[in-house]
Amino acid sequence: MMKKFITHVLRGLLVLALIVIVMHISAYAQEAAAVSADTGGDAGEFASVRDNEAVYVETDRAPNGVVTLHYDAPLENSVVAFVTNSTALYMYSIRSSVTNIPLQMGDGAYEINVYEKMEDTKYIKILIANVVVDGLRDEEVYTNSIQMVDYEGYKDVIDEINKLLADAQGDREKVEIVYNYIITNYSYSTEKAEGVRAEYLPDLRDFFTTGKGICYDYASLFASVLRSNGIPTKLLMGYRNDVEKYHSWNEVLLDGKWLAIDTSCDAQLVQAGTAVEMIKDSSIFSYTREY
Repeated sequence: MMKKFITHVLRGLLVLALIVIVMHISAYAQEAAAVSADTGGDAGEFASVRDNEAVYVETDRAPNGVVTLHYDAPLENSVVAFVTNSTALYMYSIRSSVTNIPLQMGDGAYEINVYEKMEDTKYIKILIANVVVDGLRDEEVYTNSIQMVDYEGYKDVIDEINKLLADAQGDREKVEIVYNYIITNYSYSTEKAEGVRAEYLPDLRDFFTTGKGICYDYASLFASVLRSNGIPTKLLMGYRNDVEKYHSWNEVLLDGKWLAIDTSCDAQLVQAGTAVEMIKDSSIFSYTREY
């Protein structure tokens, strides 16, 4: 549950950023040492977009719903990636040399544009890549390790929690064990929520160590552990009808159905002595972002 300004930022940031880019990109594109790469190609072509050794998109796992942005140059300036298809636009703040970006918007053509901030609100496009995917399956898309569900990057944390599942029988029992572990061992931090920035990404190592975090941390950890066990899990952002602030929760695919689970709300209720049910009525949620 985040502060109100996050709501406005998440709703308006993409639009504002695109307006800024449209206003400034033309004047700066010719002056930059930019690289432009385009797969073009038909569906089924997934060769890496690599016309530049420092910045390129690896697309060999695109049929499984993920591409990897390699940014081997120093991250001295803000770098953002916009991923679009015919239905939606997602923006990712690039923080490391390797970033897994999901293709969670269904089959079809995706365009990936990477921009570097030069000064103030002026951006330059440093790469464009296009990829076409067909036959995406939820079982694959939502078991990938991606930027905000980064079980590969936090392998030490995930491996430690996975010890709890050594004797678990089946996916449902694994989900229940991880759910109960999280809601009883982690506390919601109002202080952290008040200071969170729009570009915040969960640090699962910090969350695991301190035991304190915000709803985004809860949802990321829950999804990361389950995905590492091959259990399709979504991380969603949006609204819950009894929560005032912008919120984050999960959906887990069990027995062919997506089931809503909210570890951060349940942690607060359980720790206050209130009994809860793990599975929620999905109608109490409305999402704006899905990962």
